[in-house]
Amino acid sequence: ELSLDPTQQGVIVLDIDGRSPARRLGLKPGDILAEINRKKITNVAEAIAALKSSTSGWRIAIVRDGRVLTVVIDG
Repeated sequence: ELSLDPTQQGVIVLDIDGRSPARRLGLKPGDILAEINRKKITNVAEAIAALKSSTSGWRIAIVRDGRVLTVVIDG
Protein backbone atom coordinates (compact mmCIF):
# COMPACT_ATOMS: atom_id res chain seq x y z
CA GLU A 1 0.00 0.00 0.00
CA LEU A 2 1.31 3.41 -0.97
CA SER A 3 0.87 6.40 1.29
CA LEU A 4 0.37 9.29 -1.14
CA ASP A 5 0.11 13.04 -0.82
CA PRO A 6 -3.14 13.93 -2.64
CA THR A 7 -1.64 17.22 -3.83
CA GLN A 8 1.39 15.55 -5.48
CA GLN A 9 1.16 15.31 -9.26
CA GLY A 10 3.13 12.89 -11.38
CA VAL A 11 3.33 9.28 -12.45
CA ILE A 12 3.82 6.65 -9.76
CA VAL A 13 6.31 3.88 -10.50
CA LEU A 14 4.56 0.63 -9.59
CA ASP A 15 7.06 -1.95 -10.81
CA ILE A 16 10.39 -2.01 -12.60
CA ASP A 17 11.73 -4.77 -14.81
CA GLY A 18 15.07 -6.02 -13.50
CA ARG A 19 16.78 -5.42 -16.86
CA SER A 20 15.33 -1.98 -17.54
CA PRO A 21 17.26 1.30 -17.78
CA ALA A 22 15.03 2.59 -14.97
CA ARG A 23 16.41 -0.09 -12.63
CA ARG A 24 19.97 0.83 -13.55
CA LEU A 25 19.18 4.49 -12.81
CA GLY A 26 17.98 3.57 -9.35
CA LEU A 27 14.25 4.13 -9.76
CA LYS A 28 12.17 2.26 -7.20
CA PRO A 29 8.51 1.29 -6.89
CA GLY A 30 6.73 4.16 -5.16
CA ASP A 31 8.85 6.84 -6.83
CA ILE A 32 6.87 9.60 -8.51
CA LEU A 33 8.04 11.03 -11.83
CA ALA A 34 7.12 14.68 -11.33
CA GLU A 35 8.96 16.43 -14.20
CA ILE A 36 10.84 15.47 -17.32
CA ASN A 37 13.01 18.20 -18.86
CA ARG A 38 11.35 20.71 -16.52
CA LYS A 39 7.85 19.87 -17.83
CA LYS A 40 5.37 18.77 -15.17
CA ILE A 41 4.09 15.24 -15.75
CA THR A 42 0.52 14.37 -14.81
CA ASN A 43 -0.04 11.06 -16.61
CA VAL A 44 1.71 8.19 -18.34
CA ALA A 45 1.05 9.53 -21.84
CA GLU A 46 2.82 12.80 -20.96
CA ALA A 47 5.77 10.89 -19.51
CA ILE A 48 6.15 8.75 -22.63
CA ALA A 49 5.86 11.78 -24.93
CA ALA A 50 8.45 13.72 -22.90
CA LEU A 51 10.90 10.81 -22.95
CA LYS A 52 10.46 10.33 -26.70
CA SER A 53 10.76 14.04 -27.51
CA SER A 54 14.41 14.37 -26.53
CA THR A 55 17.40 12.65 -28.07
CA SER A 56 20.00 14.76 -26.27
CA GLY A 57 19.09 13.58 -22.77
CA TRP A 58 16.67 13.98 -19.92
CA ARG A 59 16.43 15.77 -16.62
CA ILE A 60 13.96 13.87 -14.45
CA ALA A 61 12.60 15.11 -11.12
CA ILE A 62 11.64 12.17 -8.91
CA VAL A 63 9.75 12.45 -5.63
CA ARG A 64 10.82 9.79 -3.13
CA ASP A 65 9.84 9.83 0.55
CA GLY A 66 8.78 13.48 0.26
CA ARG A 67 12.12 14.60 -1.18
CA VAL A 68 12.77 15.68 -4.75
CA LEU A 69 15.69 13.95 -6.45
CA THR A 70 16.98 15.00 -9.86
CA VAL A 71 18.46 12.50 -12.30
CA VAL A 72 20.26 13.75 -15.40
CA ILE A 73 20.73 11.29 -18.26
CA ASP A 74 22.78 12.07 -21.35
CA GLY A 75 21.19 10.87 -24.59
